[in-house]
Amino acid sequence: MKRRTILRAGAIAAPIALTRPFAATAANNGTLKVGYQKSSISLLLLKGRGWLEKKLAPLGYDVTWAEFPSGPPLLEALGANAVNLGFTGETPPIFSQASGTPVIYVGNSPSQPHSEAILVQPTSSITS
Repeated sequence: MKRRTILRAGAIAAPIALTRPFAATAANNGTLKVGYQKSSISLLLLKGRGWLEKKLAPLGYDVTWAEFPSGPPLLEALGANAVNLGFTGETPPIFSQASGTPVIYVGNSPSQPHSEAILVQPTSSITS
């Protein structure tokens, strides 16, 4: 993997979703709790290289990592403040937000933007 690709992946680490209480929760206990999936290459790179820990340690923060099998359980953990941030596909945050979870989108870098879709009835007014 080229160095530029590694740096870009580490800098982007997205899409990332945060819940509103993130700042207060992380500040109170000094730990950033990151949820990730095996498909989240950017976060796996950050975790494997220890870059996030290195950057946050001087600020007094520890980092813990929790693996999730898919986006919906990760977003459930976000809603319950079990993790502070996480990586997921485009669709799970939409449904999580629709059910009342306060989600904040930090960044987005879809590697395959046409790999997900929302299906609607042919008679729906939604066309794009």
